Amino acid sequence: MTDTTPVDPRLITARYITGKPMHDVIYSAATAPDGRIYLGLSAEMSSPGVHAQLIRYDPAADRFEDIADYGKIVKEPAGSLRHPHSKLHTAICFGKDGKVYAVSHMTAPPAGEDFYHFWHVYNDPARCFPGGRLIIYDPATGRVEDFGIVSPKGGCRWLTYNPEMEELYLTTFLTSHFIVVKLRTGEVKDMGRISQYDFMGPCYSAAGFVFTTDCYGHILRYDPRKETITKLPLKIPSPPWRNSDGNGVFSFIQGPDKIKLYGASLLGQSVFEYDPTAGPHGRIRDYGTLDGEDRLDEYSVDCPLPRSMAMGNDGKIYAVSRKYCGGIPGTHIFTVDIATGEKKDYGQVSVPGLSHIGVCVAMTVGLNGDVYLCPEKPRESAQPVIIFNPAGVKLPHPKPAPSEHPMTGAASSGSHPYVYYHPSRARNSAFVTRGTVYAHELGQSGRTPYIPRNECAVTALTVGRNGALYGATSGARSHFFTRLPLTRRVIPLNTFGSGASLCRAMAADADGRVYFGAAGVGPARTEGHLYMYDTLRAEAELGALDDRDKGEFTVLFKPPSPDIATITDLGCVVPGEGIFTMALDAARRRIHGITWPGGKFFTCDLASGKTVVEDIFAEYLVKPNHIPRAMAIAAGQVWFSGVHGIVIAYDPETGRFRKTSMVAPVGAGREYLSHISAMAVADGLVYGGTAADGYLFTLDPREERIVNLGKPSIENGIRGITVGHDGIVWALSGASDELTHLVRYDPLKREMADFGLLRAKQPKTWIVHKADAMTTGPDGEIFIGETDALSHLIVYHPPVGKRTQSA
Repeated sequence: MTDTTPVDPRLITARYITGKPMHDVIYSAATAPDGRIYLGLSAEMSSPGVHAQLIRYDPAADRFEDIADYGKIVKEPAGSLRHPHSKLHTAICFGKDGKVYAVSHMTAPPAGEDFYHFWHVYNDPARCFPGGRLIIYDPATGRVEDFGIVSPKGGCRWLTYNPEMEELYLTTFLTSHFIVVKLRTGEVKDMGRISQYDFMGPCYSAAGFVFTTDCYGHILRYDPRKETITKLPLKIPSPPWRNSDGNGVFSFIQGPDKIKLYGASLLGQSVFEYDPTAGPHGRIRDYGTLDGEDRLDEYSVDCPLPRSMAMGNDGKIYAVSRKYCGGIPGTHIFTVDIATGEKKDYGQVSVPGLSHIGVCVAMTVGLNGDVYLCPEKPRESAQPVIIFNPAGVKLPHPKPAPSEHPMTGAASSGSHPYVYYHPSRARNSAFVTRGTVYAHELGQSGRTPYIPRNECAVTALTVGRNGALYGATSGARSHFFTRLPLTRRVIPLNTFGSGASLCRAMAADADGRVYFGAAGVGPARTEGHLYMYDTLRAEAELGALDDRDKGEFTVLFKPPSPDIATITDLGCVVPGEGIFTMALDAARRRIHGITWPGGKFFTCDLASGKTVVEDIFAEYLVKPNHIPRAMAIAAGQVWFSGVHGIVIAYDPETGRFRKTSMVAPVGAGREYLSHISAMAVADGLVYGGTAADGYLFTLDPREERIVNLGKPSIENGIRGITVGHDGIVWALSGASDELTHLVRYDPLKREMADFGLLRAKQPKTWIVHKADAMTTGPDGEIFIGETDALSHLIVYHPPVGKRTQSA
């Protein structure tokens, strides 16, 4: 598409929103049943501290009206460090009672700052965005109700409404969670993470379901009655040479029948129809790109992406384009006939009297067929709303745009002061920049099924014989998997337990056995069992699957055989209790552990199968929050924490417990919250981390002395810890409501560092939000278990330091 012919001036005009120079874009446009147009007046990066406004255009009166100002609703105090509620981003809906629903988003910086740091401040309680806020406007009364935050710590970029159940659905930025707002009861329910990216716009179909996609273009279906999310075996259009990573739906709108949905695929750049009633999973019809040129084997240079879409009253899709891959700049108006697939280009958007029109990021269709386009605001000009009608517009052309003094940041001066904020290895990155992060699916692409959603949180890891990694997941079901050491294949082997369970305790002995314990979770909590996996029995077949001599030609299409899938259930250790933490005493062939929720201490003799249980709760633990998440064996004794973080020692020879003089590091007055949450042993020294404040420490078991190494990051809680072959200590830092950071401690240099958030680029792009388990691999790699609704096995290869030449 290289044609720069403008739209026929008889078909297009514009109106200006004046008196709001700090707002520089309209990200949301929607037509009310009474024909008035609601707009989300928003602010981008160059408007620090500016809050979004809900305004309305009345076509009959030809005037704009103010409805709601988020700045007045939120009432942030002067000097606030938080990001403002700066956007209403495709997030305006109408209820069946005529009420207007809008949820806020953010990307404008706080007042006085020059960039928005959403990843950087997510874990900062004073600076993080509090969350998308729902407001409800009743046109009958003129009253605006503040419903409150519906997407904690994240914004909302897409919103849809279900009139049947009176529910709202949204996807969150940054964390890509699917949120349900039940308007009848006021309940807000987080259904968990659905993707890597947040651009998937959910859309309600009158067929009774809500649809969106993941970041690979798979259709996701939410069932409001069952409250389940299902990934369907359908993908939206994508060029065949792409791996589809990043090809989510960018716009999703209802058709005239309110059942069929119409969208645009981001990387495929195609318009498509989705009919959810055609067969068990629905059917996709690909209309192709807007210019009709589907490039199968090349970059889509000069291909127009449908940046915004709306359904016309004439049964046609109206779309405005943007070219992200080069070519002549400019945005065009297209139509796509949903019956025939015929496309028409009405030309480049141009309005007499308006010198420049940027990309249009929102649009809607009025009751009379007028199409309202909302572009980014031209510099030094009032914000325009463009009106297009293929039958001709009745409103006159506007006078030249009034001059306004807009943004105070970079856009007004023409400068670009953001160089500092470009990611680099040396400065201002919220992500790991040293070493390499890989994200492995829990399964082998094209060879084995993946462990499904809500069953894949990796909560226990250990390395067994011959360098193979073994892991267990928690969730609606628990799975046991392995990662083969040569081909690096991740193979799910079997499930264990019954119902929802938590498995966070695992250890391997020198004879090739892997032991792991589980605890029941949920309302119907079941007792947890101890399990054993015999790697010796599985070694021959797993070795064959590792393709030692055959390259990558083995085709894995059969389920695991009993030889490699068998898990031995050693039974319930403590009736009615689950295993919360445990450690393997290799010298004595015993497993020691603590149960949940009773906090009982047990010793299981692996040779005889006999178990001894000691009820230590009342004397040593006292409160449930003191039940430790970690245990270590060093210098012949078992170490764990008890009440107020006091270190408890257990002597396996005498069977006696004692409170030591050691106390886990904790902030003043916060002992009541304290317990040790992670432990690892190296060279006879115990490295540990605390749950309450996120301190790292060393415990010398012979001198019985604790040294507080300090707090490696602002996050609270150490979730996992391991020691590399070079003696470097690695840990995961972050409380349950925080994003997890990777931290590092060098014992020789006595240096602590926060490496940042884990972001993989190979073999897929993936940012880790939550992680819990970690262990060191045979080659010095660090295995990390992600713990989210969608989870991966993360492999981190630490950086190799420079060698210094001796004199």
